[in-house]
Amino acid sequence: MKKIIITVALIFLVSTFASGRVIATFPELLNPDRMEMDENHIYITEGIAINIYSFKSFELIKKFGKKGEGPREFARYIGISLNSNKIYVNSQGKLSIYSVDGEFIKETKTNSSLTGGFIPLGKYFIGRGMEIGKEGNTSILINLYDSELKKQKNIIKKLNDNSFAKGVIKFFDSTLNYNVIDNKLYVVNGTKFKIDVYDSEAKKILEIKREYEKIKFRKKNKKKFIDDLYNNPQTKSYADEIKKRAKFPEYYPAILNLYASGGLIYVMTYNWEGDNIEFLVFDLKGKFVKKVFIPFVMKSAFRAFPWSIKNKKLYQLIENEDEEWELIEVEIHI
Repeated sequence: MKKIIITVALIFLVSTFASGRVIATFPELLNPDRMEMDENHIYITEGIAINIYSFKSFELIKKFGKKGEGPREFARYIGISLNSNKIYVNSQGKLSIYSVDGEFIKETKTNSSLTGGFIPLGKYFIGRGMEIGKEGNTSILINLYDSELKKQKNIIKKLNDNSFAKGVIKFFDSTLNYNVIDNKLYVVNGTKFKIDVYDSEAKKILEIKREYEKIKFRKKNKKKFIDDLYNNPQTKSYADEIKKRAKFPEYYPAILNLYASGGLIYVMTYNWEGDNIEFLVFDLKGKFVKKVFIPFVMKSAFRAFPWSIKNKKLYQLIENEDEEWELIEVEIHI
């Protein structure tokens, strides 16, 4: 039976999740996608809905999001980021901006359904795009856009040599990721341990590099990935075709993801020690601080349970045996 309230005792309950503890449950959630945090709130997306919780009481403050293409509606998918005390909601064809309390501010339509992932950078926005060449080849772009989401400058152009039609779909071959931290753009592009840093005008100002030990992509990793394709309701209908076309690397890329919190950059790698995943921690100038292994749970071979970092603690939403979503807190010792 679903729990109706969050008890005070629950906050002090030590879970079986490695060294973490359960600090809250969210009985309203069915299948959360992503989680972000600021000083006072927890933002959890679920489909096209955004749930705002109090970080102190863990009570639901507001829920908004309606499917559609009209004003204050979202089509197909959403992604959120927090910046300058605002929520930036990316959905197909537009960017919507809300206050941290979920009050609507404005929305701007994009010029193409192939653009998205907008994050503010100074007076501009950083976002993704796609370019289709004359021969049908596609390139993934990271661009600088103005306040009306009109392209101003291309920063990264990466040829997408995957082709379902031509029989090749590459997995884990490279990382292309970006984040805006302290009004600077941090970009991961490729297989090596290198992060390019740009200023608010998208001019490159720094490279963060580090020697690293390559992580072998093994047969068990391939099996896990294929098994998850068949077990995932969204992919199982065409898992046979993906399996035929899938191409895997000899080694994982050096960087899986990067996250920023409290003046530190947390760089996640593919290196695991048991149930703990490696994070390399840097300051905002690229100085290495510490290597840490943190308890972390993957939902599948290609997707983690929703997570966030705040005040040197990692938070992750995990579904328990009673099909309730628990918020796990893990100390990061830096």
